[in-house]
Amino acid sequence: MRFAFYVSGKATRLLNTIKMINDHHLDLTKSISFVLIDNVENNELKKVCTDNRIDHIEIDLNPIEKSKRSIFISDKLLTILEAKKVDYLFIFCTLLLKGKLLDRYHNRIINFHPSLLPSYKGFMAIDQALENNAFLFGNTAHFINEKPDDGPIIMQSLLQRSRFTQYDDVLDMQVVMLIQIMFWLSEKRIKVSNNKVFVRNANYEVGKYVPQIELNI
Repeated sequence: MRFAFYVSGKATRLLNTIKMINDHHLDLTKSISFVLIDNVENNELKKVCTDNRIDHIEIDLNPIEKSKRSIFISDKLLTILEAKKVDYLFIFCTLLLKGKLLDRYHNRIINFHPSLLPSYKGFMAIDQALENNAFLFGNTAHFINEKPDDGPIIMQSLLQRSRFTQYDDVLDMQVVMLIQIMFWLSEKRIKVSNNKVFVRNANYEVGKYVPQIELNI
């Protein structure tokens, strides 16, 4: 199984993911084909990718008109994904992907959103939850489609409001979710049917993560 990442900004979740994989000696980094980032000044990510023998690709979006950036990056991603024969793409980005990429990689692009979808879609999801005095915070991992923060849900994580002290209390949960999903995909346990996701032999009892984490990390 071959994975790739498209990230923006500081790429904190990806950096933390690679660190956790290495700290726990998990056999996953060799499955990461490449990382594409639209922040050309992220030297920390460049070093981490070099150290782990992961292809690092930088795209400078500044010369591209804002209205054309989504389709530009989508087409660029599709070309690289197909050339490298990548199976699944994980995204932590600010642009909405469009075009042929969504057709060719239908149910193969996974986004992590910091809310319990379908609640609080869009940007500043944690702030939306805070403003509405939400009882539960959390994250949703889902396959993407042409609509923002839509598509079949793979997994969710929950955090009680009383345990929330900072944004990373929510966001750091995405790292464990990501690693678990990488293993499930590698084991070919994730299936999509009638726009719903099923993880074969997973425990769907409600807990901190749904389905529950199987990793000892």
